[in-house]
Amino acid sequence: MPVFLAPIYLLAAAAAVLPLALHLWWRRKPRPVPFSTLRFLDDAVARTRRSSRLTHLLVLLLRMLAVLLVAAAFARPKLPARAGAAAPGHRQVWLVVDGSASMQLHVPGGTGFSVARDWALELVRGLRPGDKAALLLPGLPEPRAVFPPVTAHDRLADALAQSQAGFTGVDLVRFLSETLEHHPDATGLGGLEIHVFSDFQSVAWPNRGPAADTLAQWLKTRDARLFLNRVQPAAVPNAGIIQGTTAWTANGDLEAATTLRATPDFAGPAAITLLLDGREQERRAVTLTPGRTTPTTLRGRPDGGTGAATPGRLELTDDVFPLDNVWYLAAPRPEGVKVRVVGDDDAERSGALFVRAALAVGGRRGPGFTVERQNWERFAAGAPDDVRLIVVCAPPPLAPGSPAVRRLTGILAAGGTVVLFPGADSAWTERPPPLPGLDGLRVTAWLADDAHPAVPLTLLPAEGATVAALEKRVGSTLATAPVVTPRRRLLFSALPAGAAPAFAWPDGTPFLLEIPVGPGRLWLGSLPADRDSSDWPLTPFFVILQQELARSGAGRLAKPLAALVGGGAAVEWPGAAGTTAEFTLRDPAGATRRVTLKRPAGTDPFWATGFNQPGIWRLSQGANERLIAVNVDPAETDLAYVPAERLAVLPGDVSVATAGTPQELQDQLARSSTGRPLWPVLLAAALIVAVLESILANAWLWRLERARP
Repeated sequence: MPVFLAPIYLLAAAAAVLPLALHLWWRRKPRPVPFSTLRFLDDAVARTRRSSRLTHLLVLLLRMLAVLLVAAAFARPKLPARAGAAAPGHRQVWLVVDGSASMQLHVPGGTGFSVARDWALELVRGLRPGDKAALLLPGLPEPRAVFPPVTAHDRLADALAQSQAGFTGVDLVRFLSETLEHHPDATGLGGLEIHVFSDFQSVAWPNRGPAADTLAQWLKTRDARLFLNRVQPAAVPNAGIIQGTTAWTANGDLEAATTLRATPDFAGPAAITLLLDGREQERRAVTLTPGRTTPTTLRGRPDGGTGAATPGRLELTDDVFPLDNVWYLAAPRPEGVKVRVVGDDDAERSGALFVRAALAVGGRRGPGFTVERQNWERFAAGAPDDVRLIVVCAPPPLAPGSPAVRRLTGILAAGGTVVLFPGADSAWTERPPPLPGLDGLRVTAWLADDAHPAVPLTLLPAEGATVAALEKRVGSTLATAPVVTPRRRLLFSALPAGAAPAFAWPDGTPFLLEIPVGPGRLWLGSLPADRDSSDWPLTPFFVILQQELARSGAGRLAKPLAALVGGGAAVEWPGAAGTTAEFTLRDPAGATRRVTLKRPAGTDPFWATGFNQPGIWRLSQGANERLIAVNVDPAETDLAYVPAERLAVLPGDVSVATAGTPQELQDQLARSSTGRPLWPVLLAAALIVAVLESILANAWLWRLERARP
């Protein structure tokens, strides 16, 4: 049975009624005309009446047939190759089944991937012996499942049946263009059929750009046909987690902040749960707005545990897309952070004793720190080490280029944290310490006397503070605003560039300054940490502030390791030498393998890759271990699809067919299958009919002339 490539032109067949209408319109009854004798005319009419009726009918039919043949020719009919017993050749078919994470969405009949897989299997069963076919699974670690094309269709069906969707995203346009352009087995393939089965997310089908231009050019120059088979649900009532971060609070809780997203089709409540070390910590009901994002925060407290980090996850209520209902976390434990407190041997005078005691407070209440106390002389004369968190109490005057200045500068350059509390006889009013980041600092000394007695002062939030998070964490632990009775303090009258105040005295001057110095942070206090200057070392505010400063520095040093599936993570590994090192990588299922990681220089982090599924991965070398939380890319779980009307749009005049069901695909195959075109035959037949019509009409007129007396 012929198929029509442009069936719209079949509507022109209606023009075949025009000759009939004209024939009926011009058909008139004869009028009597006076004449001398009718004997000769009656004889002529009698001889031609029967033949004229037949000739008129034949001319009418030929005219109508000519119109029908021209309309059918413009509809471009052809006989499919399968219609005849002797097919001119075998098909070459590539099956491209999208294996990206979004294909795990539940749709009627299973998941998007299982529906696409069954659809592709139906196409495999329709192949004839001798047809070559290949199977490509973009989005999986090894996308070329069966490639180059083979005639063993059973092998293709087995590979399809055993395949599952992966966890990464994929750019189908780039994948196709690179495979077609660069793979040697794709060279010279003419008449190729490429069948893509996908949900066609916006990130997976960018039909504009260099890759789209390359794909369109390849399809056009090599007579390839592209079939886009949509596996899309009519509605997507989905809610998911698109971000999760962790931070330790002052009382030892782990705070997990997350952002939830709901699709426009989502309706109903949801619940989110925080689990740490496999145990549920908090469960909270949330109200989600369709089409919007919603932030929320949960808290938990891990039960001790071992290792340098706490594994955890956030879980959302199950829905049609389970992949974005879990977000994995790996929060470094502060217990492993070493804090060095540097001060004078006279602890009462230097304040180092109070700082050390404040950092050791907590016991079972929360995470502690490994605290090491050191006098100034030993610190200044010591060799550089791996300690990156230093609290300096009452430092002596510092000379530019001195060993102590070089050590503090090196700690800041390495991304560490330095906290400086001035001494009672501080020389900062004459010249601030010669440390990087302090250019522009102006300091004035204030000392209580009879005119200005020491009175309790309530600290206020700093106006326009950029370190409001520190103020918030301290304030959430204290029952009231911090109160300090200073006997001497420093007034910061001019601040360095980039300095951020935390808390303020009633006169508006900062109580504490945070100054970024390259990758490091320098904190400056306006009040000494000893009892001679104030009573604040004996207050809860002092204890909480010291712990928060140490915890802030520890969080910067021990950042949670996170990566996306298919991506990588930068892993600091103190003590490792060289630019390459051997590690053991264990996936969430427990399978391990040896990996070689590289870094540009000995001071840079190693770059770890190979994360092909979400979960908690473990990287180890000897007794040391790092936890890496791996999650699915939020862009892949966005579930935003290319509209059907824009799906087949590629640069240039390229033949792209789209289908939403297997039956639509079969119709597309029938329309575009190779075979003999019929339109040249129809045009030739129309020409012959037109010639016959002209000959017959002229012959009738000639006979009519001969019949005249």
